[in-house]
Amino acid sequence: MDGTLISAGSFTNEGVASTVAIDGSVKVATTWTNNGAASLSDGDGTYGTVEFNGSAGQNLTGTTVTQFEKLKMNNATGLTLGINTQVNEELVMTLGDISTDAFRVIINNTSNTSITSYSENSYVNGNLRQYIASGTYPLPIGTVANYELANYEVVTLGASSYIDINFTIDGAQTPPPLLVVGGLLVTEFLNYGYWNLSADNSTGSTFNITTQSGGHTNGGGTPDIYSVLTYKTAGTAWESLGIHSAATQGFNPVSYIYAKRSALADYGKFIIGKADADTYTEIAITNELKNSGAKIKIAAGASMYSLGTNTAINNHADGVI
Repeated sequence: MDGTLISAGSFTNEGVASTVAIDGSVKVATTWTNNGAASLSDGDGTYGTVEFNGSAGQNLTGTTVTQFEKLKMNNATGLTLGINTQVNEELVMTLGDISTDAFRVIINNTSNTSITSYSENSYVNGNLRQYIASGTYPLPIGTVANYELANYEVVTLGASSYIDINFTIDGAQTPPPLLVVGGLLVTEFLNYGYWNLSADNSTGSTFNITTQSGGHTNGGGTPDIYSVLTYKTAGTAWESLGIHSAATQGFNPVSYIYAKRSALADYGKFIIGKADADTYTEIAITNELKNSGAKIKIAAGASMYSLGTNTAINNHADGVI
C-alpha cells in the first residue's frame, strides 16, 4: 500500500495468511484488530505509518502482536491495548495516551529518536520497553492522571538489550532513618510514587537516570534539596547509590520536579527524595558582648579583649565574669 487508506471505522486483518504491507499511511478511527501476519513491512526500506486518529477511545487488539513500522498517536481520548504492540521504527506521540493495561509498548529500535513528539498530552500510560545501544533515551510514561517522564542514559551497555519501565502510584513510601544525600537529611519522598526500571540482562550495565515527577503535592523549596533514591531489585531499603550532584535537580516548569542520579549499576525502584532545607540562621554580628545569666571565666595568664572604641561589654541579668 503506497497511498493513504482512511477508515472511518475499524480495520481488521483476518486470517493467518493475511498480510498488510504499508509504505504509505493508514488512518483508523476506531479499532485495529490483527489476526494475521505480524509485520506491516514489505522490506523495501520505505516505512509506512498507521495513525490512530479517532474522536472516541480506540482499541488495538487481535491474536498477533502487530509490528508497526511507524505508529502515530493522534487521538486526545486515547488508545487502549488488548495485546502487546511493537514499533520497529518510530512512535509518534502527537496527541493522546496509549494505555497498556497488562500489556506493553515495545520500541524495537535502538535509535535515541525512536519516540518523538511526546508531551504531557501524549505518553504511554503503563508499560514501555525500549531497546538500547548508546546515548540517552526518553521514556515518556505516566498514569491516567499524570505525566511521569524519565530519561535513561547508557554509560556502559554491558549485556543489556532492552529496558522496561513503568510508574507505580504510591504515596506511602518513607525514607529510612539517617538517609543523607549531599550532606542533607532526606525527610520525605515526593508523594505520588516511583519508577520501576529493569533490564533483560544487567551484567556490566551502568547508566544515568533522570526522573520528572508530575503528580506530587508536597514539592516546594529549592532544587538542591531533591535527589533520586534507589530501592534495588534485591534490596531491603531505599538507598543513595551512584553519584549525586546538587546541580542536576530543578523545576520544569514549576509544576514538575526533576532529579538525576549518575553512574548507577543497580536496577529496581527509583523515587525522588526531599531533604530538609538548611535551617542554620547566621548569628547577627554586633559591637556588644552581652552576658545574660552566664559565667565567663578568664583564667590566670589569659586575656579577653574588647577591641574598638564603639564596642561594649554588658554584664547583664546576674551574669558573672
